[in-house]
Amino acid sequence: MKKGLCVILTILLVFMVTSIVLGESQLASSPWPRIRGDQTNTGRSQQVGPEKPEIKWTLQLEGDFNLASPIIGPDGTLYIGTGTRGVVEAINP
Repeated sequence: MKKGLCVILTILLVFMVTSIVLGESQLASSPWPRIRGDQTNTGRSQQVGPEKPEIKWTLQLEGDFNLASPIIGPDGTLYIGTGTRGVVEAINP
């Protein structure tokens, strides 16, 4: 009985590790493909920001977006979802 349980647990562990490794290696090739940016969730970008930042554009959306994390697609499209309306907005600036 114990040997069978060990085999099952080992198989599950191998499956979980494989899923994590393969899942991490399939990020989109964009500057910010997931929440916190990279595979180690640092929240840091390798890009250098401007010396004097300025707002280039704004957009007013309906719903509660302050709990959402935007994702940047490979073509630069911004994706952001809201829980209050159940909508995902795609914005191409």
